[in-house]
Amino acid sequence: MLITRKDNPLLEYKSSINADDLETIPLIIPSENNTFRQLLDSEMAKHHKKPNIVLEVDSKELILDLVVEGMGHSILLPMVLALGQTNKILTALPIKDPELPCHLYMATSNKLSASRLELALITIIQEVCNKYFPGKYP
Repeated sequence: MLITRKDNPLLEYKSSINADDLETIPLIIPSENNTFRQLLDSEMAKHHKKPNIVLEVDSKELILDLVVEGMGHSILLPMVLALGQTNKILTALPIKDPELPCHLYMATSNKLSASRLELALITIIQEVCNKYFPGKYP
C-alpha cells in the first residue's frame, strides 16, 4: 500500500497506484537490506521500472513522520497506520500493478494438540488479515 497524506493534491483523485506512478512519486522507504524493499525492487524490475526513492529510512515511525511532514510517500503495510496518531492525517492507497504479495506463515506441530495460546494467536492473525486484506485470506 502507498502511505500518503489524505490532503495530497497529486493523489486525491486516485483510487490505486501503478508502476508508472511509483516512478514519479517521491518515495521514502527502508534501505536495500529490508525484505519489503527487496520485494518492491524485484517487482518493479519485472516491469522494467525503477521507483523514485528520495530517502532511505529504516525506522517505520520516522518514515511515517516524514510522510506526515510532506517529504514524500511510502510503501508499507497498511497496519503501520495504527502506530501513533498519524492515522488521522495519512491514508493508504492500494498498489495494483505491480501487486506486492504479502505472505504470512505460522508453523505448528503436527504431533501435539494446539495450545490455547496457539489457537488465540491464529484467531488474532485471521482478524488482522481480514481487516487489512479483506477477501484475500480464508
